[in-house]
Amino acid sequence: MARVSNNIITQGLSGTIGGTLVFRQVTGRTIVAAAPRESEKAPSARQLAHQERFQMAALYAKAQLLDVASKAEYDAARTPDSSASAYAIAVADFMQAPDIHQIDLSDYQGQAGNTIRVRVTDDFKVTSVRLRIENGDGSWWRKVPPPPPRMALTGRIPLRPVTPA
Repeated sequence: MARVSNNIITQGLSGTIGGTLVFRQVTGRTIVAAAPRESEKAPSARQLAHQERFQMAALYAKAQLLDVASKAEYDAARTPDSSASAYAIAVADFMQAPDIHQIDLSDYQGQAGNTIRVRVTDDFKVTSVRLRIENGDGSWWRKVPPPPPRMALTGRIPLRPVTPA
């Protein structure tokens, strides 16, 4: 990939030339790259899974940008020197799972009303945390509804029984 500056011939140019070069515009700059080629091999199971996940991320990003409040949050996350669009930030937000730093079970005695403390961070924003308590065989014991958004980064989650869906 090459960046072109102060060239009156390529300024503002975008598209493919001869099937070998691709020109595109990013934040007012012209970027030149080799044209992509399709692989002759069939995609692996991991590649297909990643393609499906990326497609879900694209759908998520499009939906988020249709919501005025969400679009404003993603726009605000852009840095002035970054070429990343709000759409790209939303895709990255979907692709990067939150990090669970701590689960505190010290107040949990296995009863409804007990508290489990969870500390979670994300590269963009944590809006809720869902908790599912499973038996040793993997069957669920209790499913806990998500807490309100104000408990985003560190929250005390009171356990309430929820009937299975």
